[in-house]
Amino acid sequence: MDNFTKYARHTHKLFSCSASLMLPNHRLLPAHTVEISAEDLKAVVSENLPEGLDCLIRLNVPVKPAGAHTVIAHVETRGSVFDGKHGGFLVELRFTAIAAQSRAVIKDFLGA
Repeated sequence: MDNFTKYARHTHKLFSCSASLMLPNHRLLPAHTVEISAEDLKAVVSENLPEGLDCLIRLNVPVKPAGAHTVIAHVETRGSVFDGKHGGFLVELRFTAIAAQSRAVIKDFLGA
């Protein structure tokens, strides 16, 4: 199966919010999300991160009828390219360890 087919299997939704990435050396890197699915997300960061980097991400996902759920999950970088439109590096982050409740909140958000 090619990468496009893998990508297309999951429902993705535009999603803009501030997030924080904790790098392996425990340094926090501000991020801004662009898109999310139940399996991965895309975010803009100020640094070109290497592929295969294991990080921790923290972001808030809206819940209905009001409010937000804080998602803290392990992610792995899957690729990073400079994106002048967003003013930084667009990085794909694949969830590698995420709480079932957090994944359910993301799926609910995707279905909204």
